[in-house]
Amino acid sequence: MKEKKRNLHSCACLPQRYVLSVFILVGLVVCYLMRVCVNLALNEMTFKLNATESHSGTKQHFCPVEASTANATKTRAEFDWDQHLQHDIIKSIFIGYIVAHVPAGVLADMFGGKHIFGIGILVSSILSLCFPFLARLSPYAFIFGRILQGFGQGVMFPSSSALIAKWAPPSERSTMTGIIQSGVMFGNAIGYITSGVILSMFPGWEPVFYFCGIIGLIWCVGWYTLCYSSPAEHPFITEEEKNMIESQIAATAKAKPKNIPWKSILTSAPFLTANMINFGHAWALFTMVNEMPAYMGKVLNFNVKSSGLFSAMPHIAMIPTSIGIGYLCDWLIKSEIMTVTTNRKIFSFLGKLGFYHFQLLIN
Repeated sequence: MKEKKRNLHSCACLPQRYVLSVFILVGLVVCYLMRVCVNLALNEMTFKLNATESHSGTKQHFCPVEASTANATKTRAEFDWDQHLQHDIIKSIFIGYIVAHVPAGVLADMFGGKHIFGIGILVSSILSLCFPFLARLSPYAFIFGRILQGFGQGVMFPSSSALIAKWAPPSERSTMTGIIQSGVMFGNAIGYITSGVILSMFPGWEPVFYFCGIIGLIWCVGWYTLCYSSPAEHPFITEEEKNMIESQIAATAKAKPKNIPWKSILTSAPFLTANMINFGHAWALFTMVNEMPAYMGKVLNFNVKSSGLFSAMPHIAMIPTSIGIGYLCDWLIKSEIMTVTTNRKIFSFLGKLGFYHFQLLIN
């Protein structure tokens, strides 16, 4: 017992706010790994459409299937699910994902972000291990499992926001947020590359789901051992770091209103504008995330390893930008070159503008 305490206290030499940030980042990586592996695995689980032959002089819309790829698909594919059913499986996760957001924020405030975030990944991991069984049981059982996984993953951002509010000093908030948000890009990039490699290594498609589930369970062990909902609850944070975080947050804290002004919020022009911008960004991003593997695997007939690599490329490019812009934003605010509001407006605009233009170029 003494040895365990000594090992835990030795971790105190690390800034615990950044230990938490890295754990949240890895948690997001695990969640996106579990999410995107389905997009790639469906190409191997289902029979491909080979429409290279022209009918009535119409233009061909599919690239030829190589003999080796075609043979591999026949031996691996189990399900004759049409494209509509496959899309239902892919998008079903967003049903639970959307519904979970508001309750997750309320529960994180009540019980602490640590528990809500951890339970979400635990549920997602267990379901990932069950997906091969559910898929063979029925496509609708698979869809139901994906909806439940969406509930688990829908708690990620509300609970991580609750954790940032407790742990991030205002002067480091952009940096910590940038580190955490890069987990989305790391997750998509690592998810596609890893899934492509695993699916190409094994004769069946099941191992990719087992791999994701086991990684998630391992993460849960570290999370519940080393991370806490607030500095006050942390058993081996240094007093210096704890006082610094709490004093900076207290200095900028505002009194919590007795009644939430919902009407003013929902009719606020800045609020509505921010929602419209983020809605458009999310639409474009998730279209790319969900449709690119199917397009490469079913239309261009790339093998699964190449599909994973090419699907990962946009997300790899986002990683240095996400982390670097966080540092730049903090520096501009600390140097009093920009106010917080101006900073957020400019970089939000630039981020959305570049993304949409390149999305059009891809098309």
